[in-house]
Amino acid sequence: MSSPSSSDLPVPIGQVIGGRYAVSGVLGRGGMGVVLAGRHLELGERVAIKFLHKEHAGHADRFFREARAAARIRSEHVVRIFDVGRLGTGEPYIVMEHLDGEDVAARLERLGRLEPVQVADILLDACQALAEAHAAGIVHRDLKPANIFLARGPGGDDLVKLLDFGVAKVPDGGAVTRTATLLGSPVYMSPEQLMASRDVDARSDLWSLGVILYELLTGSLPFEGDSIVHLGILIREKPTPRARDLRPELDEAIDEVIARCLAKERTARYADVGEFAAAIAPFASPDLAHGVSRIRRVLGEGRRQATAALASTIPPASDEPAGEDSLVATAALGPASSRGSDASVEVAMLPMTATFSAVSSSATSPDAAKRRRSRTRKLLAVGAIAGVVLPLVGWRLAATGGDAATPDAPRSAATSEPAESATSQAHATPAETSASSETSEPAAVSAAPAESAETAAVASTVAAARPGVRPPVKKEPPPSRSAAPTAAASPTGAAAAPNCNPPYTIDEHGVRRAKRECL
Repeated sequence: MSSPSSSDLPVPIGQVIGGRYAVSGVLGRGGMGVVLAGRHLELGERVAIKFLHKEHAGHADRFFREARAAARIRSEHVVRIFDVGRLGTGEPYIVMEHLDGEDVAARLERLGRLEPVQVADILLDACQALAEAHAAGIVHRDLKPANIFLARGPGGDDLVKLLDFGVAKVPDGGAVTRTATLLGSPVYMSPEQLMASRDVDARSDLWSLGVILYELLTGSLPFEGDSIVHLGILIREKPTPRARDLRPELDEAIDEVIARCLAKERTARYADVGEFAAAIAPFASPDLAHGVSRIRRVLGEGRRQATAALASTIPPASDEPAGEDSLVATAALGPASSRGSDASVEVAMLPMTATFSAVSSSATSPDAAKRRRSRTRKLLAVGAIAGVVLPLVGWRLAATGGDAATPDAPRSAATSEPAESATSQAHATPAETSASSETSEPAAVSAAPAESAETAAVASTVAAARPGVRPPVKKEPPPSRSAAPTAAASPTGAAAAPNCNPPYTIDEHGVRRAKRECL
């Protein structure tokens, strides 16, 4: 970065901004802004103040998003954000920690290429920052050597700091950029980021790490084109070059790591930065090996928090058990099904399954345990009723076979007074009794008990599912006035009258034949 003249600065040297930061010098300038040195008036702490150029004032939302993203990442390897604000003229600024040192791009330019142990140490520390970011749902989208700063630590060692989250993808970032907008540095972009910057996830940052790994070891880029279109074609179609072709002394495993990062399909890359860190850890300093377990721990905690956040968005179930109305309706229709008792049991169990699913889905609500116990008790009651009623209905339907549905059976036989039918049969001739038992008696026996069982099943299930609702009761018709007098009622003890209710019989071919004594 070049040093600008005082006339190009957003504020003159010595001015106090925000009522607490005095501008003391110039640190450098970038394409969209300038970084000034400052000092906190009360604390005396050195700070860096980043300003956005006036011509880029329309990108203030992206500028502040950088501050929000960096502030959300709790890592020593991410530059700290102290404050944000705007000048009286409207230009936004960010106050961050002041860093002494150089970025990795400057060191690479000075040395030409780095040793594998240096590269592995730098990238392991960068992975710790990325693990924090990815665990928070943040994708950097602009990883490159210029955005990895090597600050001088208290002991003189390098302290890696990840910079510039200005184009980061954040969970609540909104529609800051259009899908077709190209964000980041093209030579470090993944194929999916070149196609659509918003269609990226953490594996896009892994592609960028692979490019950086190749460049720091060889001093060259794996893909370089004459234009954005040419570069995109090379990134998408050209096979990944081998670092050992330029540095034969490198370990063969280095090329395997690079090839895995630069896989064209994101599903073929490392699943997360934890896997990448484990792959380069053998080449790093021994005292940095513990960083891999920390990275994995951070990623695991991030996944647990994301799962809990997703579960908290599931709306709690209502106090009324789900599927209760369906259970009543199914129980009422089940025994009358033409498929018999097996079909009734199968259909009746579906709402119970749905209810169990509803109980499980509400397990994360605050009163889940109370609702779960209440629903369990109701389900056990319904299950007990169904376990008694449904087998009884199935046994009755199986015992009666298909006669209950015989179309020619007279309906009056199923609803007439039982005593009347028995008296008539008692005074009939043996032939008539046999003929009558072949026709009307099976229909009466099959229809009346089946209807009674159906009514009992519906009533029992409705009573179990809806205690406050009384099911309709089927009323028996009054005794027939045309019933023949019984033998006990005959004053003279004469022979009983012929059984003419009905006045016909049905033979084995289903043909009605009039009874001779009733002609």
